[in-house]
Parts: sequence; C-alpha cells; structure tokens
Amino acid sequence: MNTPQRIIRMRPDEGARHQAAEAGQAVAADLYADPGLAEWARATHQLVRIDRKPWRNPLHPPHDGTPAEAGTWYREHYLPHRPSLLRLLPALRGKVLTFASPFAGAHARALAEAANAAELGVSAQIRGGVPARTTAGEGGFLPQYAGAPARARWPAF
Repeated sequence: MNTPQRIIRMRPDEGARHQAAEAGQAVAADLYADPGLAEWARATHQLVRIDRKPWRNPLHPPHDGTPAEAGTWYREHYLPHRPSLLRLLPALRGKVLTFASPFAGAHARALAEAANAAELGVSAQIRGGVPARTTAGEGGFLPQYAGAPARARWPAF
C-alpha cells in the first residue's frame, strides 16, 4: 500500500535552496524563517543542526561581535585550523544546515561555503584560496592562530 506524499509548500527562495540541496550543495536555513525547507530536510533526513557539536561556533554574538564578524571569524580563523572538522565537511554536501538562533545565519553560510568548496576538492581554500598555515609542533599538528580576535577564547590543546 502506497502512503500519500505530503505536499510541502516553500517560498521561492526556499525552493531555490531546495533545488541546490538536491543537486548536492550544502545550503543554510533558519528553522523558523524557512519552515518549508526545514520540513523537507527533516522528512528526507537531510537536516543538520549547526548550533550543536561539532559544528557550533564558539563565539556568541552579540557579546563577541556582530553575527557577520562571528561568521567571518569562524570561516577564516577557526575552521581552517580544525582538521577534524575539515575531514567532516564532505559529509555536509546535499544537506540543509539549520539553526534556531537569529545570530547563526552568517555562521551557517560560512559552513555551507566551506562544505561546497570541499566538494570541489579545495578544502584548503576556505579563506579565498589561501591555505591554512600550520607548523609541526611537539605533538605533530600545531595551528597558527594569527589574526584571531583578542576576545576569542581558545580551548587548551
């Protein structure tokens, strides 16, 4: 017995992102502002919450700057130095990266851009073609955090 398909209504901008996700691109969506896209992603198991580990942004706007600054910092200073996250980026292809916080839009778009760049095999080009700088330290990998905002709190390695 066939179960009837549920019709999910989407706005035009949601429909464009839906098509991009079906084509294999990672896209960002607000759980509350984009209900149609979020519902489709949940129904097809394509929904990934980025406000939870491992994808969450350690900066918290407005205390750590504007949402755009936090997204830029995540893309330029945090993600390139996290090899464990860089290895997981290809798994985000074709997924809808969702968030509930109004401050997480820039973070979601930065993560989607990085995942789509990883699709092309250029995960080192997250910062516009500039590979992440690393040096070999005592334990092997030691990231260079040059340029990070002074307000950023780094976990002890």
